Amino acid sequence: MLNWILFTLLTTFLWALNNVLDEIVVTKYVKNEYRYSYWFALGRVPITVFLFLVFGISIPSSSIVLMTILSGFVNALPYFLYYRVLQSVEAYSVALVYVALHPIFTYIISNVFLHDILAVNEIIGFFVLLIAGVFSVLRFDKGISVKKELLLIVPAAVVWAVGDVMFDYVVSYYTNPIDAISWISLGGSFVLLLCWFVPFLRRKCTPDVEKVPRAGYAIFFVTIISIFISYYAFLSALKIGDVALTSSLASSQPLIAFLIALFFASAFGGRLISKKDPRIFSFATLAPKFLALVCAALGVYLISL
Repeated sequence: MLNWILFTLLTTFLWALNNVLDEIVVTKYVKNEYRYSYWFALGRVPITVFLFLVFGISIPSSSIVLMTILSGFVNALPYFLYYRVLQSVEAYSVALVYVALHPIFTYIISNVFLHDILAVNEIIGFFVLLIAGVFSVLRFDKGISVKKELLLIVPAAVVWAVGDVMFDYVVSYYTNPIDAISWISLGGSFVLLLCWFVPFLRRKCTPDVEKVPRAGYAIFFVTIISIFISYYAFLSALKIGDVALTSSLASSQPLIAFLIALFFASAFGGRLISKKDPRIFSFATLAPKFLALVCAALGVYLISL
């Protein structure tokens, strides 16, 4: 159980870090969700080749390999919507809607297809973690402010939930999660085919290489590497625990994304975080974050009983 919690917390931290880094890229360097989705898919190609060359090619069965590739493709599709939302909404607010909806969709889908059943303490912990997610973006002076662009995260959360359930099913067939990651990464790179052959996307996804400064490429490189590390941690967690609980434990993601954004805003100011709120250090903002941390810790404890 301890290993599962550690892997899930590492996954959650990396997902939150990626939320903030993605926000920086799409608001500062690549202000087009289609182009950044193209770059994200293209960035998978060299890492996929590297993984196959270093770790070899594992084929449990042709059907499992095809499903693993499909899971990677499904997981990559919602990034078009996700990057669109990040251009106008803070990363931790995006993470809130995601963690509030994703565990619910994941539990429903996994219950239907994988017959995962939660114990009473796990269900209580599940809802406590959702409360933590709400507290993480609550402000005592404003309440919860939800922009209409956030509605795009709803279909994204559904598709990501489908991808995660597929991950949960296929990962047990691989001895090493890295073998699954190689095929998942290959599937994610197939988004390039959409960008190349779908006329609408081909016009939108044309990369503008000369206008992206080195800082943009550096942040993008860090994001790609952390994504693959999070894949390893997430799949390792799935080999130990079920997908619904793993997704619910990630409900602390908005809090972590907020703290990372707070650090970047303090350290770099407007050079990185373009939507810095001057009241970000106020009691009305920080007090709910502390309550979110308490709820997250309580939720983890209940799940681990």
